Amino acid sequence: MWVLLEAQMERHATVNQAIGCLMARRGCDVDDALLILVEHCLHRHITIHEAATQALAGTV
Repeated sequence: MWVLLEAQMERHATVNQAIGCLMARRGCDVDDALLILVEHCLHRHITIHEAATQALAGTV
């Protein structure tokens, strides 16, 4: 899955913050939170950074 690999390589501050928020909200680990972001990307046809911004806004 290319999007997952890209997400792991491009984890900058926004993505890391979104992962932390998802972990706190959903009680999941880092891998599950990243997978949630990637699935959101694929479903909405957006970039990982856009998905991270939406996760921080509470819409993921």
